[in-house]
Formats: sequence, structure tokens, C-alpha cells
Amino acid sequence: MCGIFCSVACTSKVERSYETLHNLENSLKRRGPDQHDKIEIEFDGQHLLLASWVLHMRGSEFVPQPARSSSGNVLLWNGELYAGFKVPKGVSDTEVVVQQLEIQPNETSVESIMSLMRGPWAFVYFQKTTKKLWFGRDYFGRRSLLLSYSQKNLIISSVANRTFSEWIEIPPGVFCIDLNVIEDDIFSALTAFPWISVTDKKPKISWDSKINLFANISSSINPPIPVCSEQKHHFRGNDASTDRRSSDVEAKPIEILVVNCEKKQLWPYCQALINKLRNAVEHRTQTLESWGNNCKVGILFSGGIDCTVLALLAHSVIEITEPIELLNVAFESPKNKLQGKKSMQNNATKEVDYNVPDRITGRNSYEELRNLCPNRTWKFVEINVTIKELQHQRSQHISDLTYPKATVLDDSIACALWFACRGETSGSPLGGAKDQYIASSRILLCGMGADEQLGGYSRHRGIFEKKHDWAEVQAEMDMEIERIAERNLGRDDRILADHAREGLFPYLDEEVVGFLSSLPTHLKADFHLPRGVGEKILLRGAAYILGLRGTAVFPKRAIQFGSRIAKAESGREKGNDICTRLNRK
Repeated sequence: MCGIFCSVACTSKVERSYETLHNLENSLKRRGPDQHDKIEIEFDGQHLLLASWVLHMRGSEFVPQPARSSSGNVLLWNGELYAGFKVPKGVSDTEVVVQQLEIQPNETSVESIMSLMRGPWAFVYFQKTTKKLWFGRDYFGRRSLLLSYSQKNLIISSVANRTFSEWIEIPPGVFCIDLNVIEDDIFSALTAFPWISVTDKKPKISWDSKINLFANISSSINPPIPVCSEQKHHFRGNDASTDRRSSDVEAKPIEILVVNCEKKQLWPYCQALINKLRNAVEHRTQTLESWGNNCKVGILFSGGIDCTVLALLAHSVIEITEPIELLNVAFESPKNKLQGKKSMQNNATKEVDYNVPDRITGRNSYEELRNLCPNRTWKFVEINVTIKELQHQRSQHISDLTYPKATVLDDSIACALWFACRGETSGSPLGGAKDQYIASSRILLCGMGADEQLGGYSRHRGIFEKKHDWAEVQAEMDMEIERIAERNLGRDDRILADHAREGLFPYLDEEVVGFLSSLPTHLKADFHLPRGVGEKILLRGAAYILGLRGTAVFPKRAIQFGSRIAKAESGREKGNDICTRLNRK
């Protein structure tokens, strides 16, 4: 994980570059506290400033950034390379990316090289020989990259500040600025190489309407998402679900799950999903360097099925001597404490209650993990957040990380993730021994991407119940996976990385996405079945194979409701409303 910063300016306008860098330096350093350096280059009346802050995660030897090649090319790399190019054991993927970009004789091949890289990444690359500046994000936008623009000055950064300049998120894709032809407007020298959409094979273009970045569109590039060899399972008719018998209504959820997985012949697909998710988790955890007695791996842990499956898979690939942290967040929820008839009528005293839904499911799933894996040290970290602390940290810090996102939903999710990722509790973690605990893991496995691909949202059920058409459900799921970069993951990366932790998303691994996209919708969800069974039935079957019984049938609950942050300050807002709290300083 790194914080990266780059500016292009006419030499007469370079002050804005320095001022912006100074303004963002603390936030960039929080992303990469291990090393910092910068390079300044001047030519033909232009000034180029490249700076990086590094969080060392992979490779036995530290590779400083900005990384410079033998021919003077400069790379800012914030990413992980899991496939596409071989990364030898003990070698940093930064070094491999520098080498691959260096050996290509034709500058137009940069976008082709980047299209082969599987994993989350954002990059900036200055090609000295051609005087071209390349930058971009992976297909899912799993790493943040923002842009601030004026006619004579362009700035690219991992993070922004809502009170200093105006920023927009760079969409997924690869972009090139030809510094040789800049005249009055920097954007006139910019060419875009958008990704080809996985779902409809069209160029994946999205951008803030204030700037027409795509005036110069070159050929689109194919994402490194494989076409799976698994044979699609064909059903008769449009509705492939088995009929729900009246006896199912009285059966236990776990029994309904097992019966319907057998009827639909889901077990081989469930096992295939387990295998691909396990590979994704292994790729993300096996190349990590050790930090003494600290935990290597943590999990954002609500106790729901997405994160608990990841916990079990992490257990299967990580040395048994390594503890695994389960970070569970809850927000202060005032609770009326009634004392006698008079108090009931007039004065209800309040006590703080952190026994929110995610705390309850978290403890239950933690106990399941302990029973299934008794030799593993699981550290269940209960993170309690007061309203006062929430308001203070939002005002001082979280609002800037959330920006340019600005809705009530953005606020709720960003605050919940920030405090969970901070991992600080005044009490002892279950399975721990300290009076006060601060999480030490440098990577966090996160369940983002499961609901979008497996029919996990209530709106998926709503569409099916209204139209009874699996194609309509799949169209909604396709739209959500295509917009996840624009809607979610840039924001989430800025939040998670602020504590020098790396957020990783196994459900968005290219192999996992390729496998799930090859399956019919009715293998992934069955909305004839009750809530807690029908949505994400494929993943629930996988959880059952792994040994989970209670967690396998927990209903979906969004983090803003499960942690109770949505009710902490105001319960009457809509998620899409602009959040005024994000603008307070």
C-alpha cells in the first residue's frame, strides 16, 4: 500500500503543486509510513513532481519509491500483482512492474502491459524517452486515484482535501498525457484507454460531467478477467428454482438450505467457489513479510457470511501459529433505563449500549470459528465508538478521506470502516490478554463484492418478486459490479489505508469474478426461498461445506445498520441525501 502524488505544471504555476503537496502530506504519510521520497523533473517550461509514501508489504528487500529504471523512467505504484507476470519469491511486485514497463520498446504498449496485471492497483508512470505521463486504475478501482485540474496545472493523488481545491475520482482505465504537445490546456494532450466491460463488452466509460476527459479515446483494453472453462448449468425455462414446498415453511433455515442445494445440484459449484476463494485468499496472504509478534492478517468482521467464510479460508492457508484478528465495530446506541412508574412517565435515564446487531452476530460467528478451529488464536476485537468520538474524527479527518463522495450512505459506510480499521478498543479482545488492544495486522480481508455478484441486496429480491425474471435480476447485478469502482472502492481504499493497513477483496479476485459471471443467476440466488437462505445461496452452500451452521443462514445486514451508525445521530435521512455532516470542519 502506498500514497502517491504527481503534479504537472507550467513552471510559472508550480506554487500550486507545492501547496497541494504540503496540504495532503499528512494523509499520504498515514498510508505509507515506511519510506518517502520525491523526484522533480523540469523540461520545456514544464515541471513534473512525483512523490510516494510506501507501506512495505511484500519482498524480502525494500524497494523505495518513486522507483526509477536504468533509463530514467519513474514509477509510482500502489498495488499488488497476483498474476499476469511472475513475481519470484522474495521479490517486490514494484520491481517486477518497473522491469515489465522498461523492456517494452513501444510506448503505446503501456496500456497493454497494465491490462495483463491481475490484482488491485493504481499507478503513475513517467516515460522519460517519450515524455509521456501514464496513470490509471485497475478494472474494479480497488485503489484510489483522484485528480484536481486547472488549465495550467494537473494533480493526481491517492487522497484529497475537501477544503483545498476541487477533486474528482479518476475512472478505471489507463490514461496518457503527451507532455510534448501541451499548449493552453493539459487535457488537450490526454488520451484515454478505457476498459472493455465484462458484462456487455462495451467501453467502460464513466466520468464527472464537469470535464470531458474522453475527448481523445483510443482503443479499449480487455480486463484480465478469465473466461472460465466450467460448463454452464442449463435449466428448463426462465425460472430455474425448485418449487418451495409448504413443509419448507416450518423447516429450520439450515435444513431448507441443504435440501435446496441438493435439489438444485449446487454442491459442485459451491466447492468450486470455495477453491477459487481459497486461492484468492492465499495469493493475498502468503507473500507477506512478518513483523515480529504482530498479526499479519485481520478481517473486517460483522459476523455475516461473507467475512466468516473469508476467516475460515484464511485459517486454511495461514500458519496455525499466526493469530487472526476479527475487527468488529459498534456505535453508541442510547438505551432507556426505566426506574419505577414515575421514571417511566417522566425521566428515563440513558446508558450506553453497544450490543448492536453486528456485535451479536459477530460473537456468534466467533464462537463457531473457535469450535471449528480450536487450535487457532482468534482475536475478536470489540471496537466501541461514542457519538462524541464519531463526530470529532469525522470533522477532523474522515470527511476529507470520504471526499469527493458526499451522501449520507457514504458518510455511514466511511465512518464505520474507518473506526473498524483503526482497531482500537479500551477492553481486552476475546482471545487476548491485554487491558487495551490495538490491532496490529497490516492487511484486512474484506467482503466487498459478494452481494453485487451473488444477489445479496434486498433490491435483488424486490426485482424478482415484482418481475419474476432472472434476466432483470442479472442486469441489476451486472450494473452494480460495473459501477463498484465509481461508487464504492475508491472511497473504501482511502478509508482503510488511512491506518497503514491494506484492504484486500477476495470476492473481486479476477478468477472469482470470472467464475461467478459464468454461472446462471438462479445458481447464485433463489428468491423463492426465505431471507437468510435464498440470497447468496451459492455462498451459503459453500459455508455449509466449510462447517458453518449458524452463520450459513444469517440474513444480510448492511454495515450502516448492523453497526447502528445509521441510527447514531439521525434516523430520518435517506442514503442518497447529501450529508451536511461531511461539510463541517
